[in-house]
Amino acid sequence: MADIVVTDAGNGRPAVLRGCKLDVEFGDEGNDLELTVDVGSGQRVALGSVVYIDGTEYGGIVDASESDSDKAVVRYTGRTWHGILAGKVVMPPSGSPRRHASGDANACLIELIELTGLSGVMTAPADPAGIEVDYDYPRFCDGYAGARGMLSSAGARLAVSYDSVLGMAVLSAVPAKTWQAGPDSNSAAVKVRRVRRCVNHLVSLGEGTGTSRVVRHDYADASGNVSQVQSLFGADEIAETYDYSNADADRLAESAPKRLRDLQDRGSLKAQLSDGEGYAIGDTVTGIDVATGDEITVPVGTVIAVATDDYVTVEYRAADEASPEEPE
Repeated sequence: MADIVVTDAGNGRPAVLRGCKLDVEFGDEGNDLELTVDVGSGQRVALGSVVYIDGTEYGGIVDASESDSDKAVVRYTGRTWHGILAGKVVMPPSGSPRRHASGDANACLIELIELTGLSGVMTAPADPAGIEVDYDYPRFCDGYAGARGMLSSAGARLAVSYDSVLGMAVLSAVPAKTWQAGPDSNSAAVKVRRVRRCVNHLVSLGEGTGTSRVVRHDYADASGNVSQVQSLFGADEIAETYDYSNADADRLAESAPKRLRDLQDRGSLKAQLSDGEGYAIGDTVTGIDVATGDEITVPVGTVIAVATDDYVTVEYRAADEASPEEPE
């Protein structure tokens, strides 16, 4: 049984809700929650309340409510812990192009929480994670993307767990895991999508006009490795232009290969399980459709969980390979 707990608007006086449903989505998509309560139950939730399942990352803050007389329910919506962090911007220090994070990963998470003004709702362990970080945040990235990028650069991932004793969501750094034996269609609803070819030739256009314009060519091979050596030709070559009109040759050399790597599409995996298997955002999972033999290994990018009094179902989706461009 999953106890769905809600506090009052001051994050105090916790109470267990019965007969309701909590939907959360976080990762590459969503980062929001919806709590559905039957009108007839007499249970009500104050805006600004915290809703959570203790010891899990399923929860967040209630921002809005909507009554539905046809279905006799009230829907409360808000941000998951991930969405709260995503609602903050990591600013470069004055006079510097980027903000740098270095040292133990848990200490860097504490620094990020304080920087984004979230120390009233989040914390991180004082004990070292044993994971060393040396990372430049993308300029003006959101806090959640920044935390994920920082930890990924050190082979780690972000773990989130609500601690009802502390009354806070605890963020911590843990090693990212590769699950060789992931979900298969014998034990889960699995959808596997495989891709043979995607964009593998990027023609990047920089500053200048006419024949004086800066032009750069980058290529991806059959495994998605990016270089300036072409290995796919004819119908196997898929080209695309990248217009970055204010970039000089050096800036283009930095951004174009990254752009092409982001365009590499290995396929996708969706797996829905009746009980969470412990996969997490940033882990790598192999999924198999036993009937067809289709198999794919992908990073986990989005988690969708639905909880009631009786059950928790969790759906895992492959990561979105693309990443946003940085502002100038």
